[in-house]
Amino acid sequence: MRLRKVRRTRKTRKRSGRISRSRPSLSHPKRPKRPKRPKRPKRHIAPASKQNAAYSAGIHDARILRESGFVIELSPSLKQQINESWTHRYGQDRSSLLTHKMIAEGKHYAQGFLSELNLPEQTWLPIPMKKAAAAIVLTGDGINLLALKELLRLPLEEIIVMLEGADEQCFAAVRSLPGITVVHTKESLGQDVGRAVGTRLTSAETILFTNGAEAVPAEQLAHLLIAIDNNADLALTDGSESVGLFREWDDLTRVKAFMNWSLGRPDLLANSAAELPNAWSRKGINLIGTAALSVPPVAHQLAIEHKLIIMSCPVPDAVRTVSRKGQLPPNTAVNKLEVGDHIEALTAAMGLRGSRLSYPDRVRTRFPDRGGT
Repeated sequence: MRLRKVRRTRKTRKRSGRISRSRPSLSHPKRPKRPKRPKRPKRHIAPASKQNAAYSAGIHDARILRESGFVIELSPSLKQQINESWTHRYGQDRSSLLTHKMIAEGKHYAQGFLSELNLPEQTWLPIPMKKAAAAIVLTGDGINLLALKELLRLPLEEIIVMLEGADEQCFAAVRSLPGITVVHTKESLGQDVGRAVGTRLTSAETILFTNGAEAVPAEQLAHLLIAIDNNADLALTDGSESVGLFREWDDLTRVKAFMNWSLGRPDLLANSAAELPNAWSRKGINLIGTAALSVPPVAHQLAIEHKLIIMSCPVPDAVRTVSRKGQLPPNTAVNKLEVGDHIEALTAAMGLRGSRLSYPDRVRTRFPDRGGT
């Protein structure tokens, strides 16, 4: 008798360790799908045509400058001239905010400008800015030459370094950089006092305060300068994303937020003029008084009292001196000193607005003639 071979189909074939496709086994559940990673927001980069147009514009303006008899050499004056030409060309149609598109086009404009003048390529960052700007570098926490080199990329008329207690090697290294004014003091003034001293040494309309120990890219500092150039009086570093949840805040961060809430500016969250970097307008400093800069929380409180225009600008690469709980011990001497400065600012505000500041008492009647005690 001849046996007939039965051909097994793919659906009915089973082997050891293999699951049938027709009826999946309950003992081997399917693996859950991995959640898709959220897509990172793409930075807006200027199209090649726009970049080429900016490069060509730089070549055109460089030819005009050369024909005018301007001395062609790598110098701070040439950097300022490139920025003035870029501002004249681009500044008429610019928006109130600095975008990545504007930054990219400014770099290509500078490249075309220097290429036409047969000069080596630089890292200069032209930004459409009409007001004269200066930077005051505070070195209470030390000095980092990379921080100064980032400032040299910006179209600043002055860079004043408040160098405290530095040795001869550090002093010589800072003096070797072009376009730097050094104020060398043997004794320690502190960052807060250095703000007032440095402000008296410059007449610029926009004043940028930075920490000399931390190198913040020029692209991020430019946002603070543009904010002041667009008629803001105080541009703060927005660090709201780095402080985390409220339960993770340290005492100083909570005091900063409480002061903003009490003075009617809850939108500022925990941002404060005590944080570096920040920028002020000359008009704003004249209203609060230069001496107030020596106590940054008091200067912040006076800026709110005088109804100055205060903006928070995202500077993600800036390092906050007071950040999430656990990154900085909450009982350090610096923390206690800054908490005391904020309490001093709140006390000054109470002297102007009353003990309850912006919070009305809706519970009790405190006047004896109305039945209160």
